[in-house]
Amino acid sequence: MKWLDELKLRARELAQKIPYQQIRDSPSVKYYTDWSAFERCVDPNIEELSKYSMINMPYESNIVSVNGNMSIVKVPNGVNVMSITELGEEFGKLLFKSIDISESKALARHVANLIGGTYVEINDDLSEPLRIGVVSSMPRPVLLPTHYTVLINDGVTASLSIFMNGLGGCPSTPWRFTWAEALG
Repeated sequence: MKWLDELKLRARELAQKIPYQQIRDSPSVKYYTDWSAFERCVDPNIEELSKYSMINMPYESNIVSVNGNMSIVKVPNGVNVMSITELGEEFGKLLFKSIDISESKALARHVANLIGGTYVEINDDLSEPLRIGVVSSMPRPVLLPTHYTVLINDGVTASLSIFMNGLGGCPSTPWRFTWAEALG
């Protein structure tokens, strides 16, 4: 995963140099976001994360992350799911196509400390929603960045059920939904 290691290193360097918000023209961000809360989120330690990876899930999921530890179970036919650790450079770059890590310290820290995520491609109609869950459960404010890209192919009808359950920690989970025709 050379591509990911290089991206994380570049993001780590940027996180030391850029502010959380470079453009201060968004009223909701400028006036209501307390960036000091993000500063309290410490970078993750893999050993610590594994101590708190067991939790009872409130919903049955197809894809679930508990403190960044990914589980992919009962994926419906016609759905291809790859963990971020399985992605080659081509899909890896697609996964992060919508993020510019130089845009803000929040995005740079998200990528620099990434601990999990998936690329999901839906090729066939789904009779039930694809259920994706993200759970954070930590006794202290640990940054828990995961990243998901869901591609829904042309002519496919699918619904998603996404839930996030925060029981501590600092989850950082952007979602990107793409329709195949948008990729051109």
